Amino acid sequence: MPLKPPAPRYVADLFAPLHRELIALLRGLTPEQWERPTVAGAWRVRDVAGHMLDGMLRKLSRGSSAQRPLSYEEVVALINNLNATGVAYWQRHSPAVLTDLLEIAGGRVAALVESLDPHAVANISVAWAGEETSEN
Repeated sequence: MPLKPPAPRYVADLFAPLHRELIALLRGLTPEQWERPTVAGAWRVRDVAGHMLDGMLRKLSRGSSAQRPLSYEEVVALINNLNATGVAYWQRHSPAVLTDLLEIAGGRVAALVESLDPHAVANISVAWAGEETSEN
């Protein structure tokens, strides 16, 4: 008997409530907690927050405009560069600024994700999973 692919799970409506929980958590951290190490290598809590903000702002900047598909190697190089430069940039900013900007950007990302047709072609494929084109 051949395997049937699982039915899609639509989760766009979960972004906004999850984001609200994240912001509440970040607002409750002490200055010492912002400096604690994480499981993400050398990144501290503030670095992870900066990384998330950087990714959100890039997503909003990119919107739903089409881009040429990237190879696996190009995706890895791009992500590594973006992660390093994004985290370095956001280290200059206070936890309060990071949290305020995360709150704004995250709300807009949640709205963007909810507005996308889940079956339309995504502007960046999941090349690392073997897809030349991917759905949203």
